[in-house]
Amino acid sequence: MKVQYKTTLKCQGCVDKVAEDLTKEFGAENWSVDLNTNPKILTVDSEHADKAIEILQNKGYKAEKVAE
Repeated sequence: MKVQYKTTLKCQGCVDKVAEDLTKEFGAENWSVDLNTNPKILTVDSEHADKAIEILQNKGYKAEKVAE
């Protein structure tokens, strides 16, 4: 199940700070960040996608589910 989140990530450096934890939780192929949107959109393909909010918060960023 793919879920999208608006995030406070700003650049590739920000993505790099959360990449290891997101990969550990979801696998490298199950998440991505679109740096060409504003705000930056994190897409997670997982039944437990909401764990991404916690991962970003632990690194000092915010994530909010995009309304369907």
